[in-house]
Amino acid sequence: MLKYFSTCIHELGHFISGKLIGLNVKEVIIGEWSRLFTITLFGTQITFKLGYGGFNSADLKKLTNIKFRLLVFILGGVTLQLIALTCIYVFFGTGNSNNFFYASSF
Repeated sequence: MLKYFSTCIHELGHFISGKLIGLNVKEVIIGEWSRLFTITLFGTQITFKLGYGGFNSADLKKLTNIKFRLLVFILGGVTLQLIALTCIYVFFGTGNSNNFFYASSF
């Protein structure tokens, strides 16, 4: 279950970064096997399936500065995962004396 949630965050990171830099993200697939359900968000079809893989489809034609946009699109998944992990660690991982963010260590 945690792996599926991590894949979902990763693929949504690609989706959000693609939309922010102006890519036409056509489709987002989260999972690999049988389709569970499909939603449409900001003109993009997001399909949830069973399994742990993921895929984003974006139209890269007729764009300027394509190398920079593609770099941001690729790094968007890992970036959102790091942001989510940091938030979870800060908000739910505190209060333990072995924790880096423990209040008495400052």
